[in-house]
Amino acid sequence: MTLDGNDAYLNGVSDVAAAVVYNGDDDGGDNDDRDVDDDGDDDDDEAVNDDNGAGSSGQDLSSIPEFHFIREPAVTTLTRSGTAATLDCVVAYDGLTKPDIHWIREAGEGQPGIRLDDNSVRYTLSNGSLYFKRVNDASSTGSYRCGATVPGVGTIVSRAAYLDVTYIRKPLLREPTDLALAPGDTAAFECLAEASPQAKVTWFKGDVQVHEGQGHGVHIYPTGERPS
Repeated sequence: MTLDGNDAYLNGVSDVAAAVVYNGDDDGGDNDDRDVDDDGDDDDDEAVNDDNGAGSSGQDLSSIPEFHFIREPAVTTLTRSGTAATLDCVVAYDGLTKPDIHWIREAGEGQPGIRLDDNSVRYTLSNGSLYFKRVNDASSTGSYRCGATVPGVGTIVSRAAYLDVTYIRKPLLREPTDLALAPGDTAAFECLAEASPQAKVTWFKGDVQVHEGQGHGVHIYPTGERPS
């Protein structure tokens, strides 16, 4: 988890700390570096926190609101093309303002991410998670991040989550064709599919599966395509 806008958040903490340890005059004049007790004694008193975390200024340090992820999206989500998918994102914030949740799809290396808008097949749920009513192999596959922003506090961004959509396209890119050969000639059949992950090709002669090395020098290429 990263925290963008650290300056805005940490400056607020620094202001509280300054109020705790500094008790000098506000008029800009010359001041002694020592605190003065109510009884008039010049003692080198230190600022002391009470049991509730409040400093000598009376401000409660524990009042700074919590802002963090309860649930982040999985590093990798594997789903089949045409089915639904959800990338989790649940944020906790103790302040009064509701965090603004948004999703970013990462572009190429060195390129800024693209902030996603809701549409009919992909939208942000009420808890902040990103829901795909139907994933598509081309438009849905990619890396996503969830971001949450609270004005005056900052932005937190989730780890990257990769949505991997599995598919196999029809028709086949190459299919076996009939051959007319003389005895002793070499027969080569091709079967090539566009798929993710890469499709495993299995061959049959009639109803019987053909295996590597079977019969007279049968060789099966893993991709179904004969190397050139």
